Amino acid sequence: MELAELLQKINADIDARCTAMRWTHDEWLILTVEFEEPDPARLIEGLEDLRFAHDYRQRRFELHCRWPVEAHCRIGEIGSIACEREHPLLLDHVGSQSQLFFSSVPESAAEVYFTAHKAIASVLKHWRDPATVLCHPPERLESALAAGNGALARGPDAVIQALERALSGLLRVNAVPVQTFGERTPKLALTWYQHWIVCDSVDVVEPTD
Repeated sequence: MELAELLQKINADIDARCTAMRWTHDEWLILTVEFEEPDPARLIEGLEDLRFAHDYRQRRFELHCRWPVEAHCRIGEIGSIACEREHPLLLDHVGSQSQLFFSSVPESAAEVYFTAHKAIASVLKHWRDPATVLCHPPERLESALAAGNGALARGPDAVIQALERALSGLLRVNAVPVQTFGERTPKLALTWYQHWIVCDSVDVVEPTD
C-alpha cells in the first residue's frame, strides 16, 4: 500500500492508534499503526449500515521512518496524520540559516519579547518553542537588551527575516547569514497532533504474522 493511501485510511478512522515504536539496528524508527476499516466481505453483501463489530476488520501497518533526525512522539491516539516535504519543522534542516544581532537599547524589553514570539509563531505555526530561536531566556532578556548590543536570535532564514521586520521599529537589528557545513539532504515531516518525526523517507509495510 502506498503511503498516501494508508494516511487516508488512518484519517478516516477516529480510533486509529500508534501501538508500538522501536528502533532498528540501522537507526530507523518503526511505528506500528492499528485501525479498523469496513470488512470488504460485508460490503459485498450490500450492507450499507455497518453497525456491528463483525462488520469491521482490524488492520495493522508499520511506518518505517528512514534515518530520523528528530523524533518527538509517543504511543497513543493518532487523530489526523500527514506526511509533508514542506513544513515549518523542516526549516531547521533545509535552506539557509541566519543570526539576528541588535545594536541599540529598546524602550520596552517586554514589547520586544512579545513581538518576537508573535513573529516566530507566524512562521513556525507553534510547532517549535520560540526559545529554540531566541538566544536569551525570558528572565535574562531585559538585562541582555540593556547591554545595547549582542546576539538576539538564530535560526532559519524565514524566521530571522520575520523577526527583523517585526523588531525593526523597536530596536536596531541586523541579520547575518550563518555558514552551514555538510550536505543538507531533503527531509520530510510526519506529523500528528503535536507529535512529529523528521526523516529522509517513510515506507509502508504490512506485517504478515
